[in-house]
Amino acid sequence: GLLESADDDAGALGGYQQAHQAVPGASEALVRAAWLLATSDVEEVRDGEHAMRLMQRVSTVAAAMNQPEQLHVLAASQARVGRFDEAIASARRALTGAEVQGKDNLAADIRKSLKSYEDGQPYTQSKS
Repeated sequence: GLLESADDDAGALGGYQQAHQAVPGASEALVRAAWLLATSDVEEVRDGEHAMRLMQRVSTVAAAMNQPEQLHVLAASQARVGRFDEAIASARRALTGAEVQGKDNLAADIRKSLKSYEDGQPYTQSKS
């Protein structure tokens, strides 16, 4: 899946950034990089501001409306920089999209992260 956890977040992040440099406009690589920057359990990898910049390059929220994966990453990025109201709104749109598209695993992941945002906490992946 798009948002699977990597065993080596720093290594994965480097790979995604290299992929984007090799193929400018490779939005999937940017989305994966933004997810790691926003949610990694490795403090040295996390960088919410960088995640937000990547997501702004990928698309506007309006363009991502039918792409729940991108909205999910946008929400995680917003939460990481303390913009919880925006994160909750983005996560709710992502959840609606995931449910409409029958993406049950994604919807479950979004529900977990949404709970964090509603509690005023950014979402951090666990490796378990």
